[in-house]
Amino acid sequence: MTTPTTREILINPMQVLLDTENIRNITGAKSQDRIRAYLLEEEDIVSVAESIAESGWDDIGEMPVVLEDDDGDIIVVEGNRRICALQMLRDRSLIPKEWRAHIPQPADDDFVSDTEWIAAHEITDRSEIDSFLGRRHMRAKRGVRHWSPQQIAGQILKLHKQGQKVDEISDQLSLSPATVKKRIFEAKVVEVVKNDKTLTTAEKSYLKGRIRPNALTRFFSIKPVNKVFDLKLDDKGKFKSSVLAHDREVNEVIRVLAKGLLFPQAGKKSPRFNTRTSTTDILLFAAGRSKIAKRCYDDWHATVAPAAQPTAAKGAKKTGARSAGKTAKGKASTPRRGKKAATPQTIPGIGPIDFYQGIHFTLTGAPVVAQILRELDGVRPDIQPVTCAVLQRALFECLLKWGIIKANLWNDLKREQKTADPKLYEMVKFCINNRKALFVHPPAANDYLKKLQKAREYWNTCSHGTQVPALSTLVDQARDLRPFAEELSGGRGFLHN
Repeated sequence: MTTPTTREILINPMQVLLDTENIRNITGAKSQDRIRAYLLEEEDIVSVAESIAESGWDDIGEMPVVLEDDDGDIIVVEGNRRICALQMLRDRSLIPKEWRAHIPQPADDDFVSDTEWIAAHEITDRSEIDSFLGRRHMRAKRGVRHWSPQQIAGQILKLHKQGQKVDEISDQLSLSPATVKKRIFEAKVVEVVKNDKTLTTAEKSYLKGRIRPNALTRFFSIKPVNKVFDLKLDDKGKFKSSVLAHDREVNEVIRVLAKGLLFPQAGKKSPRFNTRTSTTDILLFAAGRSKIAKRCYDDWHATVAPAAQPTAAKGAKKTGARSAGKTAKGKASTPRRGKKAATPQTIPGIGPIDFYQGIHFTLTGAPVVAQILRELDGVRPDIQPVTCAVLQRALFECLLKWGIIKANLWNDLKREQKTADPKLYEMVKFCINNRKALFVHPPAANDYLKKLQKAREYWNTCSHGTQVPALSTLVDQARDLRPFAEELSGGRGFLHN
């Protein structure tokens, strides 16, 4: 690690300025008071002040490094935490009110006079120290504070903006080119979001705080997302994509995804999606809010959907004999009696699933159930998630109501709940309490009803518009509850059948 050329000088710590370009200053604070407030909040200045107050300045560590700018001001480019602590120990009026009780008084009565002038290293060119600081703080030894992942990314981006290429930054900081590219990519993604002029006041306020590695910066590294947007960095550290034609399209996609992956939801502390959310759910969210994202998703979906379809059975002739009603051996095939089995839906990113296809209501007295099942038979949870949530709730509401009426318990339910129109959650609760009088297999029915109660709460939030249904959740609920729907619809579940 090459040490920059310096000369030793004496400085007055009260006349130097904390560095507004310091990589720790990720909020971009410009005033000295705001920089001190940020360092107190995020960089543990209290412990530095305690050490200086107890042991004195001379024993605190290496000398700070300073630079004289074009205006003649002396800027601290290395040692901002120590200088900040020293300034507040010498002049307590610089300490924010909420922190004054935490900053100790110096143990030595001569502390102020002893630190009127302190030694420092001076450099003449800021670029001389940038790579030195990067290697020093990324491979920090004892006594040197390690940079956070975001600060490392900021330093890499800073060198990149100075015109240095990926390979040059890699050599200077002893990092692999892949790591350098990844950090530049993450920093540029956040930078695109920060430059969005449509941000709300709350979103701008959120971006001023510490943004650790998040779901947005990690999202583009997921394989399906690579295929949808194909967003990468070239050797010069600029965005490139075979799908997104120019920077405007890149910016639009990033900013739309930030709404779901980065910014907290209204009234909540966390974003709508996280790293455990189904990729398809996030892509559909973006597609519903951006024509560019929708075009990318549709193009990708068109390429993966045919490949996901079931392949022909082995041994089938290419001549299409089976489609003509004959087997491969030439014998006429005998169609199976009854309803034709439904083909499971193929959902991109999930695969074939049995949603509610092929379920038929074989009983009488509830035509609305048969209608709901026909609707569910043709609906796609990845395209119409809200419809799926509403129809699932309606299906079980009608099935349970039909079963309770057939068991002559409907009036009991109304009296118990003191209402003429019991809701689904009231029906579920009633069925759990009266499962022996309603169901052929009470223990199994009890398990299904508990799953139904949990699913019902989710469907309600979706139908009220307070939450967008997640595809993965809808699929899991269908897998859990489809057997229950089959039993009740086919007359095998209720005891009175």
